[in-house]
Amino acid sequence: MSRTSVPSQALRWIWLGLLALAMGSRLLGLSTTPLSPDESGTALSAWDAVNTGAWPATADSPLLLTGQTLLFALLGPSEVAARLLPALAGVLIVGLPLLWRKSLGDLGALVAAGLLLASPLSLFTARRGDGTALAVLGGALIVTVILQTLAGTDGDTRGSEAMLALGLMLGLTGGPPFYDVAIAGCAACWVIHRAAPTGRTALRWKRAVVIGMGLGLL
Repeated sequence: MSRTSVPSQALRWIWLGLLALAMGSRLLGLSTTPLSPDESGTALSAWDAVNTGAWPATADSPLLLTGQTLLFALLGPSEVAARLLPALAGVLIVGLPLLWRKSLGDLGALVAAGLLLASPLSLFTARRGDGTALAVLGGALIVTVILQTLAGTDGDTRGSEAMLALGLMLGLTGGPPFYDVAIAGCAACWVIHRAAPTGRTALRWKRAVVIGMGLGLL
């Protein structure tokens, strides 16, 4: 039985349902609308790299440019290939609160995932062929490591170390939104830890911050 008195079997089904909805809403119908002018810039650079081997001198999201180039080489150019990586990042963002359960409790983590799933802004960024979703995922991974560290990590820390490295890689190559998410998230974690470092008060603060930020995305 979990802290929220919800049976573990029910929790598993709820999480599976949330992840299934996230996959459907983020991955289905990516080809229904043509690429916008903002999206097509990186996609055209990626297609040029496939055809001519010429890479642009600069890119808003080097990670997206590299990923699109690889997908175009494997699958051919299409709206789906151009938007696939951000869509997958959007699914992972919805599932990330699974790792927040020790800090927020089962109920708080479920509420956070539900808000991320329902957020129009989260859905919009996940279905766009730019680096925003990749950068946000990187920042969210950094915040997740901080939450886990503040909650106390016993024993093997290799998972947190790998998550930190992955978050930095995604964020620094994903685009500028990484800094917004990482700085704001780290600041919120620090304020909560200073105001209420342990106990139920800290849990309430963490839930309030996460739910407030989630509501801000609606």
